[in-house]
Amino acid sequence: AYMLITGVRISSIWLVLWTFFTSLLGLCLFVGVKRQLLHYERLAWPSSVAAAQTLRSLHERAHNAVDQAKWLFVTAAVSGFVRLAISNTFAWWKLPHWPETLMVPGTWFGIPARSLGVGFDFSALYFSAGAILGPRVSSWMLAGSSLIWLVLTPLLLERGAIADTAYRSVMMGFAVWTGAALMVSAGVTGLLLELGVLGRGVRSLFRSRENQSSNEDPLKGIEIPASWAWAGGLASVVGIMVVGEFALGIGWGFTLFGVIASLAVAGVAIRAAGETDIVPAGPLGKLVQLGYGIVAPRAIAANLLGTSIVTTSAATAADAAVNLKCGHLLGANPRAQFIAQALGILVGTAVVVPAFQMIVPSVDVLGSSSLPVPAAQAWRFVAEIVSGGIGALGPVARAGMLIGAVLGVVLSVGETRGWARRWWPSPLGLGIGMVLGVTESASFFAGAMIAWSYQRGRGSAAQDRVVAISAGGIAGDSLMGVFLAILVALGWMAA
Repeated sequence: AYMLITGVRISSIWLVLWTFFTSLLGLCLFVGVKRQLLHYERLAWPSSVAAAQTLRSLHERAHNAVDQAKWLFVTAAVSGFVRLAISNTFAWWKLPHWPETLMVPGTWFGIPARSLGVGFDFSALYFSAGAILGPRVSSWMLAGSSLIWLVLTPLLLERGAIADTAYRSVMMGFAVWTGAALMVSAGVTGLLLELGVLGRGVRSLFRSRENQSSNEDPLKGIEIPASWAWAGGLASVVGIMVVGEFALGIGWGFTLFGVIASLAVAGVAIRAAGETDIVPAGPLGKLVQLGYGIVAPRAIAANLLGTSIVTTSAATAADAAVNLKCGHLLGANPRAQFIAQALGILVGTAVVVPAFQMIVPSVDVLGSSSLPVPAAQAWRFVAEIVSGGIGALGPVARAGMLIGAVLGVVLSVGETRGWARRWWPSPLGLGIGMVLGVTESASFFAGAMIAWSYQRGRGSAAQDRVVAISAGGIAGDSLMGVFLAILVALGWMAA
């Protein structure tokens, strides 16, 4: 998106440094909230549970483990075949293609239900993740999607507040601003309400070396040292500011704003990954873009690259949390996992940047028929809109942001205080549902209800089987998706 707007191609060395430092920042930010979000809050962590279950099934030989492994591998094979039947474009494929979505016929308030996205997504990934999430979070995800598409969209369309029911019109018109504001306010409020736990975590980062070397902490030999987080975080902040100032020309003040925004957004992204298995980096990034539009009007390049600090660090922090939560479930060494994650950032940067430069040899190929880059065009589109600040948004979007922010605070307080217990709305589930379509949320909910119905009255054995089946569904769909993407990249299958 930066290249589309400026026409400037970033050199490989600066792109390597920028990618590495923004990713390292996310890994170090994760350490600050690790204890609170991984050990104290009871989040679902679907991908972590699925990965842990897969590893257990691969290594254990007890009767129960064998039974779970059987269900896992059978489900993985089925979900992988379904993904193959959905996504492959082989000329030799003679079997019917599995429909990715089933849209509901008819109309809703005079609007075709299909144009509102009412239906089911048949990806095993969504059904399986919903089964692990459970009915509460999944139902509020569906409620958020339904509120946007089945209530507000027809109402706003009738009043002329939005032009049509196209996905971009609805998302950019009000949905993404409402959902992102709700998630950010809920996430930040949730962390602030746990100041006691967070305070202990922060104080531990300031302990002297003498206290850290004492025998009081039985986990001192395997826990991530605070000095690593401080050193890595400081190095990444300095690196980001230097590269931004001298190579990308966006100014140290704008990069510092991105670093500060990362502190809040990373915690929200981690919590969202733990509660819903979705990292809403895109919607949260749009909110950050609006922030840049306020502090740096018309500085579109700074808007895009500054936002990339936040989205990259948040995605890396959430990824680290998912991985370390899986290790926690299996009794792994968090210090070793942290090192592996850091090495993964190094290797990933060394692979991704040269691949990007090879695919994009010059700026003029971007936006062409061979490389339309729709996601980058969307980021560019938002940057151009919000470069004038909050006043550039329509009245509906501004009202949605205000309502979302207030609702996020109220729901987070109620969730933390235990109001209405399990019936209280999930703020992150509701917010993520607002930035998803009904088809995806409906699949999450269907998977949750199928699993809940199966587990009723069947005891812990049924719960273990549901986890094994769900893990297989996630693994099979994901691995086949990666395999097909590789075939497309190699030119062995049409895109």
